[in-house]
Amino acid sequence: MLGGLAQPEDRESLLVNGKFASARAASQAGPQPDDWKQGGAPAGWSFWQAGVSAGKPGWDPEMGRIGPGAGALIGVSNGCLIQRIEVEPGARYAVAAWCRVQGECNPSVTMRWQTAEGKWHAEALDVSLGTARAAGDWNVIAGAGVVPEGTGKPVVLLSVNGQQSDQDIVWWDDVAVFELK
Repeated sequence: MLGGLAQPEDRESLLVNGKFASARAASQAGPQPDDWKQGGAPAGWSFWQAGVSAGKPGWDPEMGRIGPGAGALIGVSNGCLIQRIEVEPGARYAVAAWCRVQGECNPSVTMRWQTAEGKWHAEALDVSLGTARAAGDWNVIAGAGVVPEGTGKPVVLLSVNGQQSDQDIVWWDDVAVFELK
């Protein structure tokens, strides 16, 4: 248990391929913004990075916290793996993700909100979570929030900033979003 939350692998997640165990998975529903790229991103996920960032996403079939498969961000000075999910406005949801860091970087997890039309919404109510990390160890990032009214699609961002080279990597695994009842 994580402060009353079950481990992500013990819960039914709303995410597609949150365990990164599959090289193939369903795509995200609906059209995506032009700056969300799927090429190179793990199955079911997209990739975004700021214009000055020159990193890349990846899927590592050998790496994994419990079983094989992990998403990766490599040499990304500011970017994220990103996925939209289906939820109910006004309901409370938990998000939990495990990350492992090599080199320089600051990993974080954010739940953000979009309208049904895909516009960012209620940004002051984003759920932004970080971790005190130990290099080389798997660290959990977990928290919860209430989906604001007017939200059409929540978005989960597995983010990193501060990577300087291809030697700087963050692996993501066992990511889950689930309703708290």
